[in-house]
Amino acid sequence: MKREARQLFALFLVPLGWIVAQPVHAQSSTNFKLAPGLTSSGGSSASTNFKITDGVPSIQDRGSSTGFDAVTGILGAFATTATVQWPSTAGTYQMLADPVKGRSSSPEEIFDELGTYNNTVWRFGHFSPADSAYQEVNAGLTSVSVGQGFWLITKDNATPASTGLPLIEKDFSIPLISGPGSRPAFNQVGNPFLFPIAINDLQVFNGATTVLFTSPLNTATERFARVFDPATSGYVNAGAGAAINGRQGFWVKKLTGGVANLIVPPKASATGSPEPSLLKPDEAQWAVAITARQGESVAEPLIVGAAPVPLHEWNSLCSSRAPSPPGGALHLAIPRSGWGALSGDYVRVFEPGSATMSWEFSAREAVSPGEISLGFRSFDLPAGSGIWLEDLATGTTREVADGRSLTFATTGERRFRLTVDRSGETTPSHEDMARGLRLSWPNPFAASTGMVFAVRGGEAIRVDLYDVTGRHARTLGIPAGGAGERVVVWDGRDDDGRSLASGVYLVRWRMGDLAGSTRLVKVGG
Repeated sequence: MKREARQLFALFLVPLGWIVAQPVHAQSSTNFKLAPGLTSSGGSSASTNFKITDGVPSIQDRGSSTGFDAVTGILGAFATTATVQWPSTAGTYQMLADPVKGRSSSPEEIFDELGTYNNTVWRFGHFSPADSAYQEVNAGLTSVSVGQGFWLITKDNATPASTGLPLIEKDFSIPLISGPGSRPAFNQVGNPFLFPIAINDLQVFNGATTVLFTSPLNTATERFARVFDPATSGYVNAGAGAAINGRQGFWVKKLTGGVANLIVPPKASATGSPEPSLLKPDEAQWAVAITARQGESVAEPLIVGAAPVPLHEWNSLCSSRAPSPPGGALHLAIPRSGWGALSGDYVRVFEPGSATMSWEFSAREAVSPGEISLGFRSFDLPAGSGIWLEDLATGTTREVADGRSLTFATTGERRFRLTVDRSGETTPSHEDMARGLRLSWPNPFAASTGMVFAVRGGEAIRVDLYDVTGRHARTLGIPAGGAGERVVVWDGRDDDGRSLASGVYLVRWRMGDLAGSTRLVKVGG
């Protein structure tokens, strides 16, 4: 029996109880550098409405939403094919899945609207756990299969589409793959159906038994998935009570070296949104969450805290950082090198509670020069507790107020130490950076440079640049804001947007009652 015939036959076997009305939900995307100087963010995938009308499933394009509606009647003898579209905004990365069985599995044939594969025009890739690397169409990736997740980016606006029979089966099994040497590894998988699927309905088969994905009995994988938030280009957690939208790719981390299959039942979810990322696990006693923002980009939150868990060992409340898209992304991480096969970078770390607890973490792969804002929020932290942040590069320490943020320059990797004191008796040595211009980086520079200022809050900064003849070239500045480091970025152009010649430029700056000067050297004008 041909695959198409088997698929049509399967339509008769679908219990109507599995088909429920669905709300609408947007898809995900993220930033990705396609070519030098080309980045973008935001945007959302298109959507399709799958409707059963007069007993025959059909696809109706609704342009901006995903729905799955049930109409009284039984399934007819034949089903129409589904055309799933992924409108792509220029320079915007999408993490997607193909939920239809088409005539071909070749990426170039599926996305033939984009033309012959050319990674300067469009790129299509899938993460290989066995290789711990991304594979592209011209470098190891030869086929697209249902249940896999993929990255897609196009240089220009486009509307690629995939046509085939929608998947309707009793359940769908996605084999999860280990990393090199049977080590734990993230798997880039995808919703195999057109409708949202509930995380609560997912199961994991370990070769002997089947347990719910979110159950503490599931030791084969982490118990929540990661999906991209299109508005922030950061990951959002999808755990108990959340859902994965139709046509959406997501990450699941396999922890064991043995068999682990993710079982996805064809049961439409009553919801379609991931849970808020800033949540304290139910088993934890208290937690502190740190977020990092740069422009519209927000890193996956870093969450630390206390829980009744083993000391200096990995525990099920800990979670490692999901892979960045090709090209990288802003992220926070806590390195853990003593956890054997589970060593790596983590975004959730919980340890046994004590009066004073500390965690060292890093902020990496931010756009530089520039600045990032670190925000802090506590959950169930006892009254009278103190939160302190030490900048390990400068040796300065600040007390952190719940719900407030601090700003830091991006000059490569930044490392910090967060300390939480619940005794009310310990106060780390407190030191603020001296106000004013701290450094210019890089200097000399070719494309752009950042002038890093230390501020105590409420101080606007003005910068005037002059060439060696004394001619005024550019005025820059940033408005008054919060405490921390603020960065004035100069792109080597004058006030009219013309690129200036290489050479030495005089900088005169003013910040509140302070003023000063420095020199910048532009090369390769």
